Amino acid sequence: MSLRSKADLQITKNKLIDVTAELRTLSRQINDKSTQLDNQREMITKLTKDKKEKQLEIDEKDSIINLREKNILHLKKKTQELEKFKFVLDEKIQDLRRDITPKEKEIKDLRNRTKSMDKRLKKYNEVNASLGFMVEDLRVR
Repeated sequence: MSLRSKADLQITKNKLIDVTAELRTLSRQINDKSTQLDNQREMITKLTKDKKEKQLEIDEKDSIINLREKNILHLKKKTQELEKFKFVLDEKIQDLRRDITPKEKEIKDLRNRTKSMDKRLKKYNEVNASLGFMVEDLRVR
Protein backbone atom coordinates (compact mmCIF):
# COMPACT_ATOMS: atom_id res chain seq x y z
CA MET A 1 0.00 0.00 0.00
CA SER A 2 2.65 2.39 0.51
CA LEU A 3 3.56 2.38 -3.14
CA ARG A 4 0.03 2.86 -3.96
CA SER A 5 -0.24 5.69 -1.46
CA LYS A 6 2.86 7.28 -2.90
CA ALA A 7 1.46 6.95 -6.39
CA ASP A 8 -1.83 8.41 -5.25
CA LEU A 9 0.03 11.18 -3.50
CA GLN A 10 2.08 11.86 -6.65
CA ILE A 11 -1.07 11.87 -8.76
CA THR A 12 -2.72 14.21 -6.31
CA LYS A 13 0.34 16.50 -6.33
CA ASN A 14 0.32 16.51 -10.13
CA LYS A 15 -3.38 17.28 -10.10
CA LEU A 16 -2.73 20.03 -7.57
CA ILE A 17 0.00 21.48 -9.81
CA ASP A 18 -2.31 21.24 -12.82
CA VAL A 19 -5.20 22.81 -10.90
CA THR A 20 -2.88 25.55 -9.57
CA ALA A 21 -1.64 26.25 -13.09
CA GLU A 22 -5.19 26.24 -14.36
CA LEU A 23 -6.16 28.52 -11.48
CA ARG A 24 -3.36 30.95 -12.41
CA THR A 25 -4.43 30.80 -16.05
CA LEU A 26 -8.03 31.44 -15.08
CA SER A 27 -6.90 34.21 -12.73
CA ARG A 28 -4.97 35.85 -15.61
CA GLN A 29 -7.97 35.41 -17.87
CA ILE A 30 -10.19 36.97 -15.18
CA ASN A 31 -7.79 39.92 -14.91
CA ASP A 32 -7.71 40.26 -18.71
CA LYS A 33 -11.49 40.09 -18.91
CA SER A 34 -11.76 42.59 -16.05
CA THR A 35 -9.42 44.97 -17.91
CA GLN A 36 -11.42 44.47 -21.09
CA LEU A 37 -14.62 45.11 -19.14
CA ASP A 38 -13.19 48.33 -17.68
CA ASN A 39 -12.07 49.45 -21.14
CA GLN A 40 -15.47 48.66 -22.56
CA ARG A 41 -17.18 50.54 -19.72
CA GLU A 42 -14.95 53.56 -20.42
CA MET A 43 -15.77 53.22 -24.11
CA ILE A 44 -19.50 53.02 -23.30
CA THR A 45 -19.23 56.12 -21.11
CA LYS A 46 -17.36 57.97 -23.84
CA LEU A 47 -19.81 56.87 -26.52
CA THR A 48 -22.76 57.83 -24.32
CA LYS A 49 -21.25 61.26 -23.84
CA ASP A 50 -20.65 61.58 -27.60
CA LYS A 51 -24.21 60.44 -28.24
CA LYS A 52 -25.57 63.15 -25.93
CA GLU A 53 -23.41 65.79 -27.62
CA LYS A 54 -24.50 64.64 -31.06
CA GLN A 55 -28.13 64.61 -29.97
CA LEU A 56 -27.81 68.18 -28.71
CA GLU A 57 -26.21 69.15 -32.01
CA ILE A 58 -29.02 67.43 -33.91
CA ASP A 59 -31.65 69.20 -31.80
CA GLU A 60 -29.94 72.53 -32.41
CA LYS A 61 -29.78 71.94 -36.16
CA ASP A 62 -33.41 70.79 -36.16
CA SER A 63 -34.43 74.07 -34.57
CA ILE A 64 -32.41 75.97 -37.20
CA ILE A 65 -34.09 73.91 -39.93
CA ASN A 66 -37.52 74.67 -38.47
CA LEU A 67 -36.76 78.39 -38.40
CA ARG A 68 -35.57 78.31 -41.98
CA GLU A 69 -38.61 76.34 -43.10
CA LYS A 70 -40.84 78.96 -41.46
CA ASN A 71 -38.87 81.66 -43.22
CA ILE A 72 -39.25 79.82 -46.54
CA LEU A 73 -42.99 79.53 -45.97
CA HIS A 74 -43.22 83.24 -45.19
CA LEU A 75 -41.24 84.09 -48.31
CA LYS A 76 -43.47 81.84 -50.43
CA LYS A 77 -46.54 83.67 -49.13
CA LYS A 78 -44.89 86.98 -49.89
CA THR A 79 -44.05 85.75 -53.39
CA GLN A 80 -47.67 84.76 -53.95
CA GLU A 81 -48.84 88.19 -52.84
CA LEU A 82 -46.31 89.86 -55.11
CA GLU A 83 -47.42 87.68 -58.03
CA LYS A 84 -51.02 88.72 -57.41
CA PHE A 85 -49.93 92.35 -57.28
CA LYS A 86 -47.92 91.86 -60.48
CA PHE A 87 -50.95 90.34 -62.20
CA VAL A 88 -53.11 93.29 -61.18
CA LEU A 89 -50.48 95.77 -62.37
CA ASP A 90 -50.09 93.93 -65.67
CA GLU A 91 -53.83 94.14 -66.20
CA LYS A 92 -53.82 97.86 -65.42
CA ILE A 93 -50.91 98.42 -67.80
CA GLN A 94 -52.76 96.58 -70.57
CA ASP A 95 -55.89 98.66 -69.92
CA LEU A 96 -53.88 101.88 -70.03
CA ARG A 97 -52.19 100.81 -73.25
CA ARG A 98 -55.57 100.08 -74.77
CA ASP A 99 -56.67 103.57 -73.70
CA ILE A 100 -53.48 105.19 -75.04
CA THR A 101 -53.60 103.57 -78.48
CA PRO A 102 -56.65 105.51 -79.78
CA LYS A 103 -55.28 108.74 -78.32
CA GLU A 104 -51.95 108.16 -80.04
CA LYS A 105 -53.78 107.74 -83.33
CA GLU A 106 -55.73 110.91 -82.64
CA ILE A 107 -52.52 112.78 -81.80
CA LYS A 108 -50.95 111.50 -85.02
CA ASP A 109 -53.96 112.67 -87.03
CA LEU A 110 -53.88 116.08 -85.34
CA ARG A 111 -50.16 116.43 -86.07
CA ASN A 112 -50.76 115.57 -89.72
CA ARG A 113 -53.56 118.14 -89.87
CA THR A 114 -51.33 120.69 -88.16
CA LYS A 115 -48.57 120.03 -90.68
CA SER A 116 -50.96 120.44 -93.57
CA MET A 117 -52.31 123.67 -92.03
CA ASP A 118 -48.70 124.90 -91.56
CA LYS A 119 -48.02 124.21 -95.25
CA ARG A 120 -51.18 126.10 -96.24
CA LEU A 121 -50.22 128.93 -93.91
CA LYS A 122 -46.77 129.14 -95.50
CA LYS A 123 -48.38 129.27 -98.93
CA TYR A 124 -50.76 132.02 -97.74
CA ASN A 125 -47.82 133.90 -96.20
CA GLU A 126 -45.92 133.64 -99.48
CA VAL A 127 -48.98 134.76 -101.42
CA ASN A 128 -49.57 137.57 -98.94
CA ALA A 129 -45.92 138.65 -99.16
CA SER A 130 -46.03 138.65 -102.97
CA LEU A 131 -49.34 140.53 -102.88
CA GLY A 132 -47.75 142.96 -100.44
CA PHE A 133 -44.92 143.55 -102.93
CA MET A 134 -47.47 144.00 -105.70
CA VAL A 135 -49.43 146.50 -103.62
CA GLU A 136 -46.20 148.32 -102.80
CA ASP A 137 -45.25 148.28 -106.45
CA LEU A 138 -48.67 149.60 -107.43
CA ARG A 139 -48.45 152.40 -104.87
CA VAL A 140 -45.09 153.40 -106.16
CA ARG A 141 -46.47 153.65 -109.73
